[in-house]
Amino acid sequence: HLVEEIGKEHREFIDFVLGIDKLDKKLQGTSYDFSGLDITEIPPDFAILMTNTENLNLSDNPQIDIYENCFISNFKNLKHFSLSNTNLDITKLGIIINHPSSTNLESLDISNNQFDDLTALIKEFKHNSLCLNSLKHLNISNCRLCKEFVEILLKKCPELESLNISNASGIFFSNFDLILPKGLKELHLSSLFFHSGFFTIKDINPNIL
Repeated sequence: HLVEEIGKEHREFIDFVLGIDKLDKKLQGTSYDFSGLDITEIPPDFAILMTNTENLNLSDNPQIDIYENCFISNFKNLKHFSLSNTNLDITKLGIIINHPSSTNLESLDISNNQFDDLTALIKEFKHNSLCLNSLKHLNISNCRLCKEFVEILLKKCPELESLNISNASGIFFSNFDLILPKGLKELHLSSLFFHSGFFTIKDINPNIL
C-alpha cells in the first residue's frame, strides 16, 4: 500500500484531509482545499503525488511550511494558488514567485501576510528576469508592503487583469498609474493613502473603464 510507504506519521493527515485508506500511484485530483485545517505541511511524499494539481488552497494555516524541493517543484500544472493568512515570509514568497513552475500560475492570493523586510527580495527581483506571464489575478490586500516592491512585482505580471491591493500598509502613492499593467480590468484600492488626495478610477488608469 502506498500509504504505508508514505509512513505512519503522515497517515492521519491523509485520512483526515482526503478520507481515504488507499492511494493510487498518482493522485488524479486537480483541486485541493486544505484551508483552515491547522496543518504545518503537506508531507513531501504526498506532495510528489499531486502532480495534476491545478487549484491549491492553503489559506488560514499560519504554521504551514513552503519548501522548494519537495513542494513547489512538484506543482508544475498549478494555476490557482491561495496562501492567504499563512505567515508567508519574504524567503518563501521569493521561492514561489521566482520558481519556474510559477510561470503557469493564473491567480495568486498572498493576502493577509505581513512581510517584515522586503529589501532583499526587491534586490532579488531586480536580478531575476523570470516573469509570471500567465498571471491574471493577484491579491496582495491586507499586507505590509512598500511601493518599490509593488512596482517590481507588477512588472513581473504583464498580463494582469485583476489586482486587489486594499488595506495594504506601508504604501504611499503619488502617481499610481505608472505601475499598473495596461491590460488591467479590475482594481481594488480601498483604504490606501495617496499624497495627491482623492483619485477616481479614470484618474488612475483609463484602461480599467
